[in-house]
Amino acid sequence: MKKRSILILLALLAAPLSAGADTYGVNPGYWEIKTNWLGLVSKTERYCVAADRISKILGGPCNHNYKCAYPIQQVANGNAYFEGDIRGHDEAYHVKGGGTYSATAMDMRMSGSGHWHIVPILSASASVRARFLAAECPAGSKKL
Repeated sequence: MKKRSILILLALLAAPLSAGADTYGVNPGYWEIKTNWLGLVSKTERYCVAADRISKILGGPCNHNYKCAYPIQQVANGNAYFEGDIRGHDEAYHVKGGGTYSATAMDMRMSGSGHWHIVPILSASASVRARFLAAECPAGSKKL
């Protein structure tokens, strides 16, 4: 009985994130996104962000090169927190992070450790700062 209650509670807590279209008050549209990896690689790009991608962005970073699992995700009232695992070919990391967000801005950070091939990574960090540019995306803009 106690185990079932815990499972139901976990399902209820995860429900808002699994809805997919919840934007948490963040505007979908055209965004400028600045990333910084390990303090070594910085990049600024512009993307068209669909409404159904916002909860995935706030709930933990991932792209097509990795498999990501974030069993801990908390997103509400302008604050986000996530913790989980990122796995790729010959690499794996346990990460945690989060940050703040509003309708027109996001400031997220994460840190973690793991391994890249056989090289241990004891402490790695990344950050993402984003600002809303427009509700309409230019033709041909990259999608996130």
